[in-house]
Amino acid sequence: MQLANGRIVEIHPHPMGSGVKEVLMADGGEMSSAEWDEYCTKLTQGEEIANTPDLDVRNMEHLPPGVGASYLLCLKGKGNTLIAKQWKRKRPEPIPYRHVLIRFEKR
Repeated sequence: MQLANGRIVEIHPHPMGSGVKEVLMADGGEMSSAEWDEYCTKLTQGEEIANTPDLDVRNMEHLPPGVGASYLLCLKGKGNTLIAKQWKRKRPEPIPYRHVLIRFEKR
C-alpha cells in the first residue's frame, strides 16, 4: 500500500493471490476508516448467492447427501464454474476467500 499526502493511492497484490492492483482516490477523494475496512473485507471474503438452475456446480457426485443442509460451500473455478466442497447447516462467518456460499430455500 502506498500513501500520498496521507491518502491511500495504490493497493499492491493481496498475499492470497487475488491479483488486486487498483488505483484508489486518484481524483483526490477520501476514504474513511469504515469505508476502508468494508473495501478490504470485500477483497478477502467470499460471497453468498441464491440457488438457481443455471449455476454450473461440479463435484456434486463426490459429496455425501446434504440432509438438513441449507448451504453449499463452493470454490470458485474458471469462468462461472463452481466446485462443490461441503454442505453446511449454518452460514459460516466469514465466508472463506475465493469461495461462494449457495443458499437453498427451505421447504
